[in-house]
Parts: sequence; C-alpha cells; structure tokens
Amino acid sequence: MARLLLVFVALFSAVAGAAVVKWAVVSNPSSWIDGPYGACVGGGYVYVVGFDSGPGAVSEWRIEKRDKSSGRLVKTWALDPTDGYDVLTSCVVVGDRLYVVGYAGFRWAVLQLDLDLSSLRYVEGAAGVPLSVASDGQHLYIAGFQYIDFVPHWRVEKRRLDDLSLASALLLNSTEGQGAAWGVGVSPAGYIWVAGNNATGWRIEILDRNLSRVAVLRPGLERGALGVVFDEGGNAYVYGDRGVVKFSKDGMQLARALGFDAMEAAYAGGRLYVIADISRLLVLDTELRKIGEVYLPPEIQKHQRIYGIEVPQKVSGSFDGGTLYMVGSTVVNTLSGDAWLIYAVSTADVDLYLLAGALTTAAPVAMAAAALAGAYLAVKRRRRAAAALA
Repeated sequence: MARLLLVFVALFSAVAGAAVVKWAVVSNPSSWIDGPYGACVGGGYVYVVGFDSGPGAVSEWRIEKRDKSSGRLVKTWALDPTDGYDVLTSCVVVGDRLYVVGYAGFRWAVLQLDLDLSSLRYVEGAAGVPLSVASDGQHLYIAGFQYIDFVPHWRVEKRRLDDLSLASALLLNSTEGQGAAWGVGVSPAGYIWVAGNNATGWRIEILDRNLSRVAVLRPGLERGALGVVFDEGGNAYVYGDRGVVKFSKDGMQLARALGFDAMEAAYAGGRLYVIADISRLLVLDTELRKIGEVYLPPEIQKHQRIYGIEVPQKVSGSFDGGTLYMVGSTVVNTLSGDAWLIYAVSTADVDLYLLAGALTTAAPVAMAAAALAGAYLAVKRRRRAAAALA
C-alpha cells in the first residue's frame, strides 16, 4: 500500500506540474547553439535576453519580446557587435525603457532600448562579464566579474539611467574577491545586496547606494550564491547552490533550507517559490519550512559554458506577482544544438494544486489503496485454492 501511495503521489505531481505551466515555448533561431540567460517583465510583455549563433557568427545578442499571457512572439531584435562571443545575460524594465547587460567580446556592455526594441544606446566597460542587473528606479546596479590578469574578480557598478554613464564601481581585487557576483537586488530597506562566490564558497556583500560596504556575509556553503529576493519587511532570501538562506535586513542569519540547488526564487504572499534542481518547484514558508513541491516539465539542461569556465546554468526568470517567467536551455535535436526554452508558471495554480494534493492524498488515496490491496489478496487466495485442487 505504501508503494501504491508513492506511485499515486508521483503521478499527481506530474499532472500538477503540467497544469501549473501556463504556457511553454521553444525558440530555435539558428541551426547552431542558442541560449537565453535572463527575462524581465514590462507592461503586458516578457522580454527574454540571450544569444543566437550560426556558421557566420560565433554568437550574437538576441532579445525576444513575447506576450506574457500566451508566450506568443511579438518581436525579435539581434545585433552582432564583435567577431567574438557576444551574449546578453540579464535585463530590467524601468519606466518606458528596457535595460540589458551582457558582454561584447570580452567586455561589459550595458544597453538601453525602448519597449518596442526600436532604439538603442549602449556603452562598453571593463573586461569580463556582467551577470545581473537591478534598479531602484533612479540608477542601475550591475553585478558580475572583471578579469585581472585573466583571473575573474567581483565587480559591481552603479550607472545612470539616462545616459548609462558610470556613477561608481566596486572592484574586489584581493584574493577574497576572486570569483563572480552572480546576482544583485535592491532591498526595501534601501541596501544593495550582491550574491556570488569566491574560492571558499558563498559570499554576500551588503552595500549602500554609493556601493560602500555595509557588511560581508559568509554562510559557509560550498560553490556559490546565485541571487536574492526580499519580503515586505526587507528580509533577504539568498539562494544558490546547496539551498536558501534567510537573513534579516541587517544581515543576521535567521533560517536556512539546504539539500538542493536553488536556481531561481520569487517571494509572494508569505511564500517563497524556488526552482530547485532544474525542474522542481519548491514552496517554502517564511521560516524556510517546506509547504510542498511540484515537478515542472520539461527538464532544463544543467550546464552552460561561459569563456570555458563550467558553471551551473542559472535558470533565470522574472516575477510579476502572480506568474514566474522562466528561461533555460533545451535540446531540440542533436543536429540543431541548444535552443531557447521559455515558460510561465502560475503561483496561484501551484498553491491550488498543493492544496488539492493534500486533500487527495488523505481519505481517497487510503480508500483506493485499501481497495487495490483487497483485490490483490483476493486474487492471491484464488490462486492458492486453484493450486491446492490441482
């Protein structure tokens, strides 16, 4: 009966996973390797940024504008600024402008476009890769890494919205700063939180808006932190390899949930929604206790290469308060290489199916299990009786 219950729960989770996905689309713009790295929401649209490639280009910048209710493709934009690797990694919508970060060759690039993708301003910066961008409505805050003697070091920038000029920058050129700043967020308390890694594992910087250091947090976890989200009180939920850690707005550790790799997270209504281990959606309460989980189809590839450094693929996304918009790589076939996978997950549907699952796995499952167990025993008794008469 226990085995039957496990089978039922697995089937229910698979059905629930298909149901909570509002839409899913695959985009395969070239016959070579293509990949998305980030998404952001503005108005009725979701903007997905990344790269496409082909025999004539190593890789070029690519943006897709899609209807957020259906996933329908509205417009595409592409540019190949160099003969080398050109990739867009993250984006944010502020007012009537789309801001995108990425790299052109081996240099930081920051782009400003209108929401119809019809105008462009962009600037280049340090040698390296910007990985995440956020805004407080007045400035851009960008996190990534800069190469110093071919070794990546943390770099954080503050840029002006109007002309993308550099307001200030923080470069950690010490041994402790060797690594990458993977995610950046602006807290309700007004601090800039930066999550990443160095040689010892997770590293988190809390900065003021001038990028002066407020605190450094070292949770003692291996590999790296990928990003941060906040609740209404300014508490920070830092997620990444090995799990999620909750901090107070001042940096005091309050709780942790470990044993999985958290690729992306969103907070809404007292719940934390976490994309864990590529295709599993965990729902946690504010103390990081597990409420439930749903398995999401299809599975996304685990790894992507950046400059030859193998790192966990950050299944990136954006959140509009009710829907998670997720992007990642998928394989269409062995001839066409990697393609873009974009899908939307309703948090309301996740909550509904978790509630339905809790109700379903109570009395009805027990009754079904008992009925099947009874039928199995009856068949077994008949077989024994027939063997005795033979």
